[in-house]
Amino acid sequence: MVSIIPLSIAQRRLDTGNAVQYPQGSPIGGAMQGLRDQFSAVAERYQQMKEQQEAFDAELERRRFNGRIAQAEDEVAANAPADGAGLHETMYGQVDPRTGRVVKTGLFDTLFDVALPDMPESQRANFARQKQVMPAVGARRMALRQLQRRQDYELAEVDTALKTSAIAIGKANPDDHVTFEAARQEGLDLIDKMGLDPGIRQQKVKDWFGTAAKTRFEALIAKDPKRALEIFGVGTPASGSEASGDRLGKKTPDEAVAQAFKDRAPAPDLIATKPAADHLADLSPDDFQRLIDQAHAATTAQLIEARTNIALASQNAPDAIANTGSYSGKMPSPADFAAVYGAEEGGNRYQDFSVKMDVGRQAFGMRTMPIQAIHAALRDAEPAAGSSEDEQTRYQVTAAAALKTLGMRRADPAGYVRDVFANVDAAWRAATSPDGNDPAAYQVAIARSIAAQEQLDFENIQPLPNSFSADPTSALDIRELLHHASDTEAGTLDASTDASEPNSGSGQRSEALENQQTASAMYEQNENIYPSVEVAGISKSVARNLCIDFCTNATLPTGTYDGAPFHYCMARCMENYGH
Repeated sequence: MVSIIPLSIAQRRLDTGNAVQYPQGSPIGGAMQGLRDQFSAVAERYQQMKEQQEAFDAELERRRFNGRIAQAEDEVAANAPADGAGLHETMYGQVDPRTGRVVKTGLFDTLFDVALPDMPESQRANFARQKQVMPAVGARRMALRQLQRRQDYELAEVDTALKTSAIAIGKANPDDHVTFEAARQEGLDLIDKMGLDPGIRQQKVKDWFGTAAKTRFEALIAKDPKRALEIFGVGTPASGSEASGDRLGKKTPDEAVAQAFKDRAPAPDLIATKPAADHLADLSPDDFQRLIDQAHAATTAQLIEARTNIALASQNAPDAIANTGSYSGKMPSPADFAAVYGAEEGGNRYQDFSVKMDVGRQAFGMRTMPIQAIHAALRDAEPAAGSSEDEQTRYQVTAAAALKTLGMRRADPAGYVRDVFANVDAAWRAATSPDGNDPAAYQVAIARSIAAQEQLDFENIQPLPNSFSADPTSALDIRELLHHASDTEAGTLDASTDASEPNSGSGQRSEALENQQTASAMYEQNENIYPSVEVAGISKSVARNLCIDFCTNATLPTGTYDGAPFHYCMARCMENYGH
């Protein structure tokens, strides 16, 4: 019913005019005053609740706005350039420092204008007044963020540039002091242009000098680890009986580090250019010890490599040079021999190695020389009475080369000329190819083989190489083959053989091929090739001579490097004679 009381009645007050006055007050007036106080309390409570709710909603909206600001700052920072340029201006705009007038609005202003209508009406004015305070706090925060981004950018760029300079130092000649100092100064100039605090700058310079010195010593270790150890003071004999160090007169690592740092001036000016002798002082004790260990490891690796090269070259190089004129492996130097075996023994070993190499070179030069020319070269090199040591050495080398060449020719005459002359080898390849068994190809191969041996004055001509496993004569007529081979244009050498000589022609070639077949067949008969036991009882010396003659005809050339067939034949032959 109260809700339908007319507004004019509800606004009326107690009539204080002609109303009856009571000594203790009107009971109706007291009742009305109490009712009015109750309504006022209800209205006041309602207003408090409304203000509290709007304040709460405003706080929630303010927090959401702060969250949007933080998110916007992160997005602006993520999209900003690497050096942070424009970070503050994009977020909070630009203000004229003299007038305080906003020159350019930022993302903050946009977000604030969007958030203002969402504020409760009672809190809107208060929130609007904070627009002057909130950007100041956020602007300082964003300015610090931009400054940190710039510092990180400069540090990253300087580190990249210094790493590039360090790589250049490592690739340069470690003995080129001018280039090293120029590269180090470039790094120092770049550090000087950074906006760093003095303490941080000094530490940056110290780190750069240490990196440059370490890189240079690493390059020296890669080039000459032994000299690096000498610079570090490791392995260098001390002078004087009172010299410090271990009992062998070598500085200990701690003493070497102490020596490197003892002359360093107190509170050094790291900005000044240091002399080359002071580069050890730029190294930290840990880096110094690591470089010593690295130099020791590199020295050991070099010795292992040198020892390997010496072993391989000593075994393979003389024969390779004798056969091909070159050695594909790494040739050891006198320094390698000295490093592995010491100065004296290494010198002797290198001398022996050099003699073997000279033998190989001369043997290669004798590959196409006839036997008479080899004998003539040997006679020319023979030293006269009272000749010098060099002349005697030259004769020994020539003699060894001649023996090596003649031995290779006797062991496998046909195989020798096949290795020496490319057209002889090509003929044998064509004859033994899997695609055919052409008699004409065999004719060309045998003809070239015999012609080459005749050109070199071979005494024992062997048409077939020892490595030739197939027997082409089983399917071919030997005499007809050799007859055609004698008429074949071999084209092996520039010089041709004289057909009028008694040792040339198809008769000698046929005999040579038949002798080679006969010797091979005799060797394959095993027990039947040895003398009968009925002749036992003769003396050992006579038996030995007989066996030498027999086994020479039966097994030589053996086709092996150790002569095992000949020695096997001698042993069995002597057994048959009872010795």
